[in-house]
Amino acid sequence: MSNNGIKSFFNPAEINVLFKCFEGKVSVAYFNSLTCPAVSPEVFEKAEKYVQLWPAVYNSFHHYVRYISPFECELYPDNRFLSSSGCFMEEFGLIHCTYRHAFCLAEAMVHEMAHMKLFSMGINYEQATAVITNSANEKYYSPIKECERPMTALFHAVYSFIHILYLNNRIIKNDSGNEDMPMFILMAKDTLGKMKEGCELVTKNIKTDQQGKLFVTDFLSWAVTTMSETEQILNRYGTKG
Repeated sequence: MSNNGIKSFFNPAEINVLFKCFEGKVSVAYFNSLTCPAVSPEVFEKAEKYVQLWPAVYNSFHHYVRYISPFECELYPDNRFLSSSGCFMEEFGLIHCTYRHAFCLAEAMVHEMAHMKLFSMGINYEQATAVITNSANEKYYSPIKECERPMTALFHAVYSFIHILYLNNRIIKNDSGNEDMPMFILMAKDTLGKMKEGCELVTKNIKTDQQGKLFVTDFLSWAVTTMSETEQILNRYGTKG
């Protein structure tokens, strides 16, 4: 067991460490491959600086993530803002991220770390052993996947994307001169719209155990505050949330 939850950290059989980040506590690495395309650390350094704008997450990141596996996305190769990422409970501590743009990579880092936090509490995508008590057969529309999913999956999406939105707020406030700010604003607006719908669905339909009631209540309160802040930021940029 790890100190943070239900599973020990993933222990790769074969690893090619490219470089380390988060004060040397997290390895950017390829797995089960001896020949790998080169990955510049510069985009990771910029993404890490973005995450540093959220000290509580930056300082605890290594408690949930030990390895970042970079991969290239073949879709829309000219779109720097196309991002993809993922992680699995069975590989606790390992996240997979594309790395076209530092803003998107920073989003992916906190997004996947949030999934790891829920894994550590016993909440997997399709079922949970603690906190959430909805049956896996109860399905609800997910504004992220645009299909019906169990409450555990919906909560994973809402929880992780509210983390993205909070980071968006920090970045937009602190990197206002960035030439890509119009895209940052559009991405935050898109996430906000989906989270308004997702949070409403969670609020109306989630079922929890006694421990989970406090956790979910506190999270939803933070989500409302985060979404309100995003709306205020968008208004300042002349965009309606």
